[in-house]
Amino acid sequence: MNIVSIFFILFYIVVLARVLLTVLLERGSPARTLAWTLFIIMMPIIGIGSFFLFGKRVRKRRLFQVKHSPEVEQLYQYVQEQHLAAEQTALEAEEVLAPNRRLIRLMARSGNALLTSGNEVAVLQDGKATFESILEAIREAHEFIHILYYIIEEGEMAERLFSLLAEKEKEGVTVRVIFDGFGSWFLSRAYLKKLRASGIDILPFVPLSLWRFFNKINYRNHRKIVVVDGKVGFTGGINISDKYLHGDPELGHWRDTHLRIEGPAVSGLQFAFLTDWYFVKGEYLIRKQDLFPGNRTKGDTYAQIIAGGPNNIFANIKQQYFAMITGAERYIYLATPYFIPGENILFALKTAALSGVEVRLILPYNSDSIILKWSVRAYLEELMEAGVEVFFYMDGFLHSKIIIADDLVASIGTANVDERSFEHNFEINALIYDPQICLQLKQQLQDDLINCQQLEPEVFRKRPARDKIRESLVRLLEPLI
Repeated sequence: MNIVSIFFILFYIVVLARVLLTVLLERGSPARTLAWTLFIIMMPIIGIGSFFLFGKRVRKRRLFQVKHSPEVEQLYQYVQEQHLAAEQTALEAEEVLAPNRRLIRLMARSGNALLTSGNEVAVLQDGKATFESILEAIREAHEFIHILYYIIEEGEMAERLFSLLAEKEKEGVTVRVIFDGFGSWFLSRAYLKKLRASGIDILPFVPLSLWRFFNKINYRNHRKIVVVDGKVGFTGGINISDKYLHGDPELGHWRDTHLRIEGPAVSGLQFAFLTDWYFVKGEYLIRKQDLFPGNRTKGDTYAQIIAGGPNNIFANIKQQYFAMITGAERYIYLATPYFIPGENILFALKTAALSGVEVRLILPYNSDSIILKWSVRAYLEELMEAGVEVFFYMDGFLHSKIIIADDLVASIGTANVDERSFEHNFEINALIYDPQICLQLKQQLQDDLINCQQLEPEVFRKRPARDKIRESLVRLLEPLI
């Protein structure tokens, strides 16, 4: 053995030891630590490369430390002062909030999600209704328009949106736009140049430069936010893409849900956008008082805006799902396109079903990822054994992210039921405390069941052995996905 070979062997041992030490020091779940350790030992070159691209979490606090800056803390304090007194009064006086006091307080403490009253909330089904409502609100803008999307795809919808934004910019309206560099991978430089030439201030959450991209590829901004004049806000599952208008060539109709919000809860969306804007541009906008026009009540709906992300101390989105599931007395309806629940959420769903709570899980039959398709199916048999009813949506692709509990609280937003949404992505959900909205969403999901096929436990149990093997193998990779 020559000296070069000895050098490379020693180098490999040092690198392998350093990576394994990093994995162990992250203090993640034992399953995740063990999975990465085995992956790195069995496939060292691929494992080490994959870990540094997708698995490394120890540096996330430093990567996003700007989100904990004094300026951002001031921003939160400003919003908090507007709503804290109203929250305490509501918790003491409002009967509709009584069953969810623990959830409300949990979200306030773990994610700075302030309870707001006096909101008007409209549920928007699918792309056409959502885009028309957003464009209508933008046409009425007088001061500013803030937009953040995970995916912006060039096409018919993007042209309609950005043409209108360019017109509003000429009218003196300030337009700020953020897109995720990974999700909007195919957004061309020529298109961005054209938008910036029209006066639109548009920036990527993570630029596609080699070093910064690979340094932060695992942390994606999956949020969808529109705020107009601080008075009207939108969030939900819908991105800027023509597939929401015309469907997908392979998956068909793209089924999704969005929200239009007026009232004090819009400040929660605004707060999330401004912290992201400060991160991407370093522009501190808290002193612009017109960005928070005040507590203009528009209706009688209570709401909390839950902003989750890897910069948070607690996994508040995961805590939200867990608390809603374990707190339900009568039913839980859950619709999600990606379902890799992890042991905590899986245990909560099974426990709820076994205790007599009606638990319905609605998933897309088709998937845009073969790995996720088999990973989802890996959990279904044990869920059905516990009494969970599982439905596959057959009419295209179900992309809605909805959870409803007991006609008392509903969540609509961007977070999927998977570890990526819980731990890695920047997400945003709207918690709505309004029996009428809950019943509307419940009816919407019941209407969706017309296009669903319920999975029969006996039939599913008899699926081919090769399918069970695929599911088991993919489930082993769950901590890495």
